[in-house]
Amino acid sequence: MSRIESRLERNRALPDLSVGYYSQTMQGEQEVNGVPRTFGTTDRFAGVQAGITIPLWIAPDIARIKASKIKEKVAKTNAEQYAKSLSGTYNSLLMEFNKYANSLNYYENQALPEANMIIEQSTKSYRAGAMDYLDYVQSLSRALTIKEGYLETLNNYNQTIVSIEYIIGKTY
Repeated sequence: MSRIESRLERNRALPDLSVGYYSQTMQGEQEVNGVPRTFGTTDRFAGVQAGITIPLWIAPDIARIKASKIKEKVAKTNAEQYAKSLSGTYNSLLMEFNKYANSLNYYENQALPEANMIIEQSTKSYRAGAMDYLDYVQSLSRALTIKEGYLETLNNYNQTIVSIEYIIGKTY
């Protein structure tokens, strides 16, 4: 957009050419070279007009051209900076995605089965009387903490996917 504005300012400083055509009718009696003559609706007068406009004060135009070129450079720099920032954010999100994917893999393959086993064994031990209530609650608390960690990791994983898709412009 800034490039187009810069070209516009340059073109405004150039001479302007104009060409026009006209056609008109004059009805009634007119005197032509001292002789009265009657003109009707079929009598047409046509002409062509051409002109050139040359700017006399070019200093304001030069200043506007320089300002538009500076504005174009600023816009280009801002676009490059934004692209680098977006690229950095994207790479950071990809690293987070990999981290959470590895964590989810650990939870699903190792931690959650262990948490389920802790709950199952603790419940059997408590019902058999081999474990008192306090130990039973502490065992359940450890297992639920593992499951809570899994859910937090799953949430973070999903949020990272949403952020990545937002950056790449994926819509549903």
